[in-house]
Amino acid sequence: MNRRKLLFVTPWEPRPTGSGPAIRAYHSLRALSEMYEPHVLILGFYSDGGPAGPPPDLRAAKWEYVRVRNFSERGRRPSKRLIDLSSALFSRLYEKPSEWRYATSSAIRRAAKVFRGVDFDLVHVYRMFAAPFAWPYIKKDPRIRKQLDLEQVESFARWRMASLYEANGNALKAWSLMHDAEQYRRIEENELSRWDRLYVSSDLDVQRLRKRVRIEPIEVLPNVVENFAPSRGSEQTRNPFRFLFVGQLDHYPNADAVRFFLQEIWPSIRRLAGQDVALDIVGTGGSDDLMKEVIRAPGTQWIGPVNDLQVFYEQADAVIAPVRAGGGTRVKVVEAFAHRVPVVATSVAAEGLDVSPERHLLVADAPLRFAQGCVRLVEDPELRNWLRQNAFDLYRESYLPKAMRDVLLASLPQF
Repeated sequence: MNRRKLLFVTPWEPRPTGSGPAIRAYHSLRALSEMYEPHVLILGFYSDGGPAGPPPDLRAAKWEYVRVRNFSERGRRPSKRLIDLSSALFSRLYEKPSEWRYATSSAIRRAAKVFRGVDFDLVHVYRMFAAPFAWPYIKKDPRIRKQLDLEQVESFARWRMASLYEANGNALKAWSLMHDAEQYRRIEENELSRWDRLYVSSDLDVQRLRKRVRIEPIEVLPNVVENFAPSRGSEQTRNPFRFLFVGQLDHYPNADAVRFFLQEIWPSIRRLAGQDVALDIVGTGGSDDLMKEVIRAPGTQWIGPVNDLQVFYEQADAVIAPVRAGGGTRVKVVEAFAHRVPVVATSVAAEGLDVSPERHLLVADAPLRFAQGCVRLVEDPELRNWLRQNAFDLYRESYLPKAMRDVLLASLPQF
């Protein structure tokens, strides 16, 4: 008997490790593939090259890539300021969020040809700005079940990021993102009702959506990570005590988090710790200026991209998440829980997770308070072990891949 067919549309190539969006796409695709024959349409929003291909456990998936027109296809990449200006002008002139500049009629037509002739039973779209590429398939048959994984409330996430840009002195980008936030709010109010089911990553985002739109059903689809072999941790205080930051460094909230930590928190830690401390920065992307800033700071290492994070979690005594903007939930905090490494985070980084400060992690927003939390971990092995074990128990209860699988499969019709 032929299996029912799934169209899975995503701007990020699904991978079991890497960026948070890639991990979320991977686990949702893997769960849905238990009931459907998967056809994966990857949109080239963020990469010029083709995909690496499906992971080993998804080899049966039909894996296709559509290059979406971007600046680098037209020659030498322009300055960041020019890109910001073009995004701002697009969103203002066309009354669409800036990501919509990729959804040209020609790009949508190319996407529509990829799986032409396939009759889909379910269309699952990851993130709102990928939706225009799915509608040609949906319109073919009104009976197709269609669901949208928002992950976060885009209007709120853009508003928060605009506030961060404004605080950092980038008025142009702040203006562009505030306009994006308003356009996303309009789309949320007028277009989300077209979908049969919506997903977000936390109860907090469900509440945010329901304040402005009356839509049912909205379900919490938690961010999850693989069941790693837990890092060994250390009950003794090592010298130097090693902090770890992991994140996609060309994502502005992550780059800001690194700069905020280096400039306003790290000097206090070095002054208060009473022993040697070290910091490793691990992740893809990142500007040359950011790399130079990390290298210049005492006791820090710019590691860059790695194929396997396990060794860095094994070496780490604590993970930092000094993030000040964003939406959804932070996959990298859950990843640290899974590796049994204690975490110090801002309230934004901990937002949406089912955590209790002082039980699962330490939470602080003010620079000195954040530094003091880090120093507490340096000085108190019992606190480290308490947080490590409680966070790992929470991970096993709520953030294993099974948690995402159960939500997705329970909401689908049974055959």
